[in-house]
Amino acid sequence: MSQRQRRLLVIGGCFLPVAVLAGLVVSTPQFQKWVWPPVLVLPPADEVVEMRASIRGSSEWGRKEIPEFVVPSEHIPLIIRWLQPARYDGEPGRRILPDEWEIGQICLKSKDGQEVRIRVYDFGKNPAMLTTNGEDYFWAPFDESQIRLSIGGLGLRYEIEKAFQASRQPK
Repeated sequence: MSQRQRRLLVIGGCFLPVAVLAGLVVSTPQFQKWVWPPVLVLPPADEVVEMRASIRGSSEWGRKEIPEFVVPSEHIPLIIRWLQPARYDGEPGRRILPDEWEIGQICLKSKDGQEVRIRVYDFGKNPAMLTTNGEDYFWAPFDESQIRLSIGGLGLRYEIEKAFQASRQPK
């Protein structure tokens, strides 16, 4: 074996483990989500044929539980405005949020029959945190020029409470 062939073997022997390790890292779900972050796809308000929502009770905030109810159609766009466009939260340790942070759930059924169930979490003064699968989390939209930034998930909760009150009114 020539001197040149030995050098190539040594170089190849050094770079092969690095290449294998790089391949393993690139193929991990975390890396894939960093490069191509997931997107929370929700139907637009005019494509929603039914929205159901529920609210968890909170003794800390003096809020009563609201069981799942059908959201009146005029409130659907108002609630969707609090959900879209959502921004992926790629922070690694935020995979499971405590149940006590959950505000409630929203279920959307579109004209094409697809159903999306969203769990909504309060994150203090930050926007609400949303998930459809308990694995990927998204920040609800926020607009610094509006007050809803400072009330986070409580603003969405308030919007759902208004829809609940409207659903109780006789037509």
